[in-house]
Amino acid sequence: MAIFKIESLLCAVALTLFVSCSPTYDLQGHDPQEYYAAHPRENKVETRHFQTGLQFKNSQTTLASDKIANLHSELADINPHAVSKIYIGSTTSMNQKTERMKYVHDLLAKAGFTTKPEFFTQAGLPHDKIVIDIAYAAVIPPDCPDWKMSPVTTYSNSLPANFGCATKTNFGMMIDDPRDLERGKSSNESPSERGAKAILDYRIGATPSGSSTSITGQ
Repeated sequence: MAIFKIESLLCAVALTLFVSCSPTYDLQGHDPQEYYAAHPRENKVETRHFQTGLQFKNSQTTLASDKIANLHSELADINPHAVSKIYIGSTTSMNQKTERMKYVHDLLAKAGFTTKPEFFTQAGLPHDKIVIDIAYAAVIPPDCPDWKMSPVTTYSNSLPANFGCATKTNFGMMIDDPRDLERGKSSNESPSERGAKAILDYRIGATPSGSSTSITGQ
């Protein structure tokens, strides 16, 4: 009886190892391992352009509130930290050109787009129109197909078909500046105001707020 139990245990272990090492197919017979070998689970970065035109009325140098709200709505999906270039252009014959281009620059700055713009003139633009072109980096997430797995495979010792793909996708959505995926992020940034004060207090031996003992013990 003991020998039979040992043999049964060995068979179960062997079956578990076999299932975990064998390919995992979906209900359509696709092998995710082969798919991801050709389509790695990696985020990619590409440069995109947001382009729009702002039409001013007559000789006005400002826009109506609804047009400003519409511009802010169009900019909502762009991370200001991911912007590399901002171009603001107008026709060469436009009256109040300087005032209007500065006004548009201020609108963008108030929306968080502080990248210094480059101004240009372009012949042939409609009268009283300002054009905006914003170049920014965007993350292209990996393709994670929705494989419908067999219940027998799902409850075995094998990994889910999309294991790791969602993690990469979520990471790409959370990163502040997509360009950091390519160049990395420097750690030489200035500390926050609170952190800077703590460091200064430590260096001069000052007593932290709410403490009766100085950091240096003096």
